[in-house]
Amino acid sequence: MADSNGILHSLSHADALGRLVLAVLLAMSLACWYQIALKSWQVFQLRRQGRLSAASLAACASPATLERLLAAQPPSCPWVHLSRLAMDACRQWNGRRDGQAAIQLSAPDVFLLQAFNRGLAEAGARLDTGLALIGSVAATAPFVGLFGTVWGIYHALIGIGAEGAGSLDKVAGPVGEALVMTACGLAVAIPALLAYNALGRANRRLLDELEGFAHELLGFLVSGLASTVADPRPADSAAAAHAVPVARAA
Repeated sequence: MADSNGILHSLSHADALGRLVLAVLLAMSLACWYQIALKSWQVFQLRRQGRLSAASLAACASPATLERLLAAQPPSCPWVHLSRLAMDACRQWNGRRDGQAAIQLSAPDVFLLQAFNRGLAEAGARLDTGLALIGSVAATAPFVGLFGTVWGIYHALIGIGAEGAGSLDKVAGPVGEALVMTACGLAVAIPALLAYNALGRANRRLLDELEGFAHELLGFLVSGLASTVADPRPADSAAAAHAVPVARAA
């Protein structure tokens, strides 16, 4: 004989509003788990791309090599996007540099730092996509379940009062069935909260790795590239002491 106080029995005796609450919790759970799976795969892919990008930068001997390498990479990768912004900044600085007699050391740094700040901000925004949904589910699911419980208890007490039966065995069953709503809300909220915290830590770690890559790329472009590209202007000993040639990307 089926359990008369089980979850299926509770669903069969729930009214339209109670079933709507359960449907909302189910939709929240499915959306949350979809985002958790999607973000977890994204974190795995980005960690792999970060290791490959760091190794590729270490193997590059010139800015031309770096740009040829970037041309074959997917633009959606934050490391590739950051590198392309840096190369664009080099070209922009070179364009302004052509009409000036000398450029101080801080000039290429300023262009590159602006590019890195923009790239890091864009990467952070992309990494945070989807976390708002997971956090919202974690914060609201218990209250949705609690609302279902309150409504279920009210509905059960109205039925018990109409029947005129106030014994414990008549009250415990309907009230226990109503408490299932709270359990469902917690079952949705707890995994969402744990995933939100774990993915937030993973995103911060990725941003730290991306920032470290930006520092390495800055040193590569400011110092390493200067030795590989000749300055087309006539050399001047006084100006050359302060000028820092940055490569034009091929």
